[in-house]
Amino acid sequence: MERGGANVIMTRSNDTFIELVERARIANRANADLFISVHANAFPAASARGAETFYHPNDGPDSRRLATALQNRLVRDTGMNHRRVDPANFSVLRNTNMTASLIELGFVTNAGDASIMRQPGYPARAGEALYQGVLDFYR
Repeated sequence: MERGGANVIMTRSNDTFIELVERARIANRANADLFISVHANAFPAASARGAETFYHPNDGPDSRRLATALQNRLVRDTGMNHRRVDPANFSVLRNTNMTASLIELGFVTNAGDASIMRQPGYPARAGEALYQGVLDFYR
């Protein structure tokens, strides 16, 4: 996204846990325009599969539009199944002051999703899809 002119602020650069409220505070202190939280999902039932993207129900229409743009690009560009785009009351969505979305790239507990996510180049493809989704949001 930086190559497109964005000033990207990562809440973390390794697998060190940062409290969810603190992640939102980082974005709020930076006066960010967008907040995008990226995850890989897990669920006890191996049948759960696909990408899903969330926005806060009290946000304006921009958060839903961002979530939809990210989801559509991820599904189209990676081959991941479309699970849903839905409102959710997650801490990082509830506590940010800007247009925000949380995206689950797929389920590590589903053999098909895990296989897609383990493909060489998948992180780069997913990242590019999210970048294109942001561009779609601004168009």
